Amino acid sequence: MNVRSGARGKTIGRLSPCGEIFVEGFRHPARAEFGMLAPATPVVVVGSNEFGLVVRPMAENDPVGPEIDTGVVLPTPAEKIEERTEQTAEALERAREELRAYFVTLLVLPFISGAAFAGIGYWAGGDVWAVVGLFFGLVLGAIGLLKLFLAS
Repeated sequence: MNVRSGARGKTIGRLSPCGEIFVEGFRHPARAEFGMLAPATPVVVVGSNEFGLVVRPMAENDPVGPEIDTGVVLPTPAEKIEERTEQTAEALERAREELRAYFVTLLVLPFISGAAFAGIGYWAGGDVWAVVGLFFGLVLGAIGLLKLFLAS
């Protein structure tokens, strides 16, 4: 259940700094904004985090009467965890895509150098030297790839 910022309630037991409050007809986990609060202290909800609501004691100059409706609906701890889970999944997918692009780029290096050395080998001595050039180019490209990988 969502609790709006500005909702009023009372502490159930001591908040030192964590405990429970009774607000809008339900019990909610809560944390005192500053210090400790005694049992049955009137409180005002000022925020929330993944562990519960954040409250402060109701001040003497706070208007008495119906709850203040600031229009801000505070997400529940489960909603905050779900949102952070989605953000983490999106960041992980972006990292995977970047890694795939990085490896595809780096895997091209040995094949380009192998093809270049194969062409030189074919020009210099025919089919046998083309195979030797291909092998030599693949090895040099792999060494270059290893140096790039270790340098970063």
